Formats: sequence, structure tokens, C-alpha cells
Amino acid sequence: LGVDAVDEGFTQIETGLAAGANRVVRVPLQYERDRQAWIYVQVYDNTNGATIVDFFGPRLVDIHTGANNSATLINANGHFPQSLFGGTAYNVTDGSSGTITIVSGDGTTITAALAGGVDNDWDTNDVHMIVPPHEDDWVWCEPFCYELPTIARNGAVADCDSVSTKVLNENSEGAIYSHQVEAQANLIDNPSLETGAGNPWIPDGWTNLNLDPGDTQASSTGGAMIHSGSDCAQYNAGASSAEYMYANAPAGLVEGDFFAVGCAHYGTGAAGSVFYTGGATRAVQQADGTTATMTPSTAASWSSAVSVMRKGVQAVITYFRGAAAGPVYVDDAYIFELDAVSLTATPASEANSAETTGLRVDGADGLTQPVAAGALGRFNGHYRANYVPRHDLADVGDWGNANGVLIHHQEDVNNYIFVRAETGGLRLGFNAAGGGLQQALWAGAWLRTVP
Repeated sequence: LGVDAVDEGFTQIETGLAAGANRVVRVPLQYERDRQAWIYVQVYDNTNGATIVDFFGPRLVDIHTGANNSATLINANGHFPQSLFGGTAYNVTDGSSGTITIVSGDGTTITAALAGGVDNDWDTNDVHMIVPPHEDDWVWCEPFCYELPTIARNGAVADCDSVSTKVLNENSEGAIYSHQVEAQANLIDNPSLETGAGNPWIPDGWTNLNLDPGDTQASSTGGAMIHSGSDCAQYNAGASSAEYMYANAPAGLVEGDFFAVGCAHYGTGAAGSVFYTGGATRAVQQADGTTATMTPSTAASWSSAVSVMRKGVQAVITYFRGAAAGPVYVDDAYIFELDAVSLTATPASEANSAETTGLRVDGADGLTQPVAAGALGRFNGHYRANYVPRHDLADVGDWGNANGVLIHHQEDVNNYIFVRAETGGLRLGFNAAGGGLQQALWAGAWLRTVP
């Protein structure tokens, strides 16, 4: 997407939406190599003619807005993510550059030891250019949430039933590459924690469980660390791990359904909140089948905690738990149902295991082959087999075994023979009639890999 004026881009208009509906938006985006684009995603209320949320990406090319002779790059509108760590910061005006070693939690400051320039520091209005690490693969994507404004909750003139989702460039030059734009139905009410009341402060649509006065407040009245929109929840040090706020059970999920769950989180640097789905009878992570919690990063910066879970027999209830430290900030909580996937596993057979190099034998599968008459006797014998590895030796350990077994024949604990691949080559070992293990390494030996 190229532009020749500010705030150009593309949009999708949706109509006939339910009043107060909740959404989670994910838009993976990349920058052209000139890095001139100033990306942002806007959700616009067509019913009331007002912006619901502007969510800005990082400004890779812009100016230093801090003081002269600064050792750090400061851009009040930088929106620098932690994923820029390890990239390169260029002071174009000064002619210097340095590797990025720190990105501030609020996304406005970058630390990089400059060298090769005139002053090797930052003066007001110096032009900066940020090159992300592994730029060809670097993508900016941060989920954020919103709720369609209503008369009752947001004081809107009318209940919003139509929105436009826009991907825009705030600059008049530069190009954006868009991979996909998702706006999923969010099963959590008031997911961006925009409105709420009370002391402790509880977002609308959420419920207090043991929080005391002063334990929580609207971030806009405290540290003002906000991931998206105009507000979020701030947990203070008085909120312990036994004190929560929770969202009402999402409708529409039935036992066995898979769903994506996540939130934005800002810790103290040593402690952070826990995002909890109410116990193993309610939902567990797909990855291990037992864990019902997500423990976000404790870093003092915005990070995303994400998981895929499967619903249990009871209703899913999502909690944000205190950390007995603060301030900790939570924002943009979401649950959206995932489409069911049906997989059919076909057992291995000789017919479907044939390859150009022979028969494929995977994992715990077995292959029986006849031995020529007279080849094996009671005390001696021989047989031959071809073996073609499917992966480089260095990758074998990724399957959970650092030593790849090629052959292992065993009569009992006193009689066996094996060949296995390990770092450095192939190892042959045997034990005959209980005489003990005898082994040696054939250094440098390995067979060619078939793609």
C-alpha cells in the first residue's frame, strides 16, 4: 500500500452490528525498506461519526523530540515496541549509529551507543531511522480490543451498529505491506477496560472478588500506562494473588471447544498479574492439557500473553489476579472461538510408505524383513540393511533424543547390539553373553540427508 498524502490507506465497512458488541483486532504489517510509513489502525464509529480507537505502530523514521546532547533517542510519538531490541538506531543528521540495547516500557525512548558520527548523541529534531533486527522477517502486530459504543455505557448519541476498520499511513510517503486484517468477535465484555467505577475500580461488565479499596484504579487516574483506547486497569501493590477482577462467562462456548485467549500486560520489572481461566474444569491450555493460567512477562513494558485453550465442563471465567506489587497494568483481554478442525490419521502400510529410497519407517513403527537362509547362525551371522536419515544430525535432538537410534537389536540385557548417531559420528556398541558393553565411535561418519 503506497500513499501520496497523509491518512491514506484502505478500509472495510461493516453494518448491522449488535449494539455493544466486542471485538479483538489483529493486523500484521510490514514496512517498505525506506521505513517512512507511520502505520496506524483506526476503528471508526459510522453511526455517530467518531473515532473509537486509533492504534499506532512504531515510527521507524522521524525526529528526536528530546533535548540536545541526549544519550538516548526520545520520540514522544515513537510507539517503539520491545521487538526492536537488537536492531540498529541511525542518527541520520549526525551520521552515527548503534545497536539498540534498551527500549523503554512506554515506547518513547531507545538506548543505543552511537558511534561513527560528529557528536554521537541526539539533538532536538535530529532525524532518526530504526532498522529492526532481522528486518526481512520483522512484522509489527499487536492485538487490541474495542467495544461498540452505546448510549447506556459510553454516553453515545446513538448505539453504534456500523464501523469502519482502516489501515492508514499518517505520513505522506512510505509503503505498508498488509498480510491480513482480522476483526474477531470477542467473547469478553468491555475487553479494553475503557469504562468502570468504584474503589476499588472495577471495569463495567467485570466483577470484584476480594479486592479492597485502593487495590485497583483506572490507569488514567494513576500511572497512565494504556495499551489501547483511553483507559485500562491498574493494579496497585495492595492487590494480592488472592484478589481478582473477573469477566462474566462468555456465551457460545461448549465443552470441547477450542478458543484463543490473550491480553496485554505491563509488569513492574519483577512481578506481574496472572490471567486465569477459572481452573482445569473450566479450561486448560491445549499445549499441555492441565494448565489453566497464563503468566505474562513481568517486564515493565507492554507485552502480549496468548494461548489456545479448550473448554471444560464448567463455564469459562477469566480473571486478572493481583501481584502484591505495583503498579501492574492489564488491558485488551480477549477470547474468541476457533474453528473446529477434523484430522484423519491413516495407519502406516507398506503401500503408503514407499519412497524413492525405499520404505519409510517412522517413530515406533516396526518393519519385518526376511533374512536370507543361513545368514544368521547360533553363534555368528550377518545381515545388511540400508538406512537413509531424513534430517541432519544436528536436528535429530529436536525430536527429544540427542542420540538418534539407527539399529537396536536385543535378545536380553546381556545380548544386544546397536548403532546410533550422536555428535561426532556413529557409535557401535554390543554386549555378548554378559561380557559387558563394548563400544567405539566412528568419528565424522554420517549419511546423506534426503529432503
